[in-house]
Amino acid sequence: MVDIVPTMIEAGPHPRVVLSRPEDLSEAEGVLTLVKDRAGPTDRIGWIGFSLLAVLGLCLVFAACGKSPDRRAYDDVVATMSLHKAEQFFERFPQSPCRDRLVDDIIGWCRREGTAECYEMALGVIPKDHPGYEAAVSDYSRRFGERAR
Repeated sequence: MVDIVPTMIEAGPHPRVVLSRPEDLSEAEGVLTLVKDRAGPTDRIGWIGFSLLAVLGLCLVFAACGKSPDRRAYDDVVATMSLHKAEQFFERFPQSPCRDRLVDDIIGWCRREGTAECYEMALGVIPKDHPGYEAAVSDYSRRFGERAR
């Protein structure tokens, strides 16, 4: 093992410590053998920690960017249970694979609530050409009789 001793500290915006081996100190030439710059982020937490932070950061970026726009809109509609947002979803994404699932969710909301008003609002939002529309109409007729459309 080689002993290394500090011989000089340079001041400035990036302070450095100049390190030398003891046997080099007696010679006039070649005092500088190793220069250690200010510690960077990898010196403080190590390469493994730095790698884990980088992977975690990339996962967060891809998690936010990985969903399609129609999937993000569907998640927003379901989270807020907003029929207004559902109507905008159906207008904006008419061919979305989430469309069938959203119709089923809306019908489920009305079944849980159990009011005619919910069904009436839902029937105004669900596209008329969707097969779920007929299911909602029949469910509404069965529950509320003659008031059905």
